[in-house]
Amino acid sequence: MTSGGGRMLASYRMSWLYRWQILIAFPLFAILAVVMIVAAVRHQQGPPLAFTLLWFVTLGWNLYWFLFRLCYRIDLHEDVLYWWAPMRHGRLGLHQLRAVRPGRLGWNVAVFESMDGPDVVTLTQRGFKPFAAAVQAAAPHASVTVGRYARLVERLPGFSRFRSGDGK
Repeated sequence: MTSGGGRMLASYRMSWLYRWQILIAFPLFAILAVVMIVAAVRHQQGPPLAFTLLWFVTLGWNLYWFLFRLCYRIDLHEDVLYWWAPMRHGRLGLHQLRAVRPGRLGWNVAVFESMDGPDVVTLTQRGFKPFAAAVQAAAPHASVTVGRYARLVERLPGFSRFRSGDGK
């Protein structure tokens, strides 16, 4: 998937465990949802039907966001961002990047707004601020705003999720 796009300038990656954590947790939640539906239909000891239905709605919402939208890795190349979510991946040309901004629904979310395609969404951890600066340098036409949470975590101890193109 990294053919074209020029050389890699920077990378932002969640913990190596993130993808596997999501891919293991959601099938377990789905199994629990089926068990709750069966118990509710059979009128056995179990949660009320309304709770079970709410569980399914919440599960569907989270499946969509955590498996298909929330990126665990974004690589910045000279003219394109490559991104990976647990069940989907893609690319966003830097000429199509309108803005990088904090998410509206989550204090620890960043959104890479596209002019004509789906936005790229990620969680902000230590290292996001230098990655956003690298994106701003590569795409000066795009508005880049780093949220308060992303600025705060830069001051906290821990591993940086930022990698420069030379591997440092």
